[in-house]
Amino acid sequence: MSKTQKSKPAAAPAKQLPPTKNKQVIDLLLREGRHNSAVHNA
Repeated sequence: MSKTQKSKPAAAPAKQLPPTKNKQVIDLLLREGRHNSAVHNA
């Protein structure tokens, strides 16, 4: 149960982030080209 509680707050800040910041992160990941799964998750 502690795992579910930890996942909830962790997903909250990620969703609160503005699209501009998300796009920058995706752009960085795409530039790296090694975090394919991360880009797919976003």
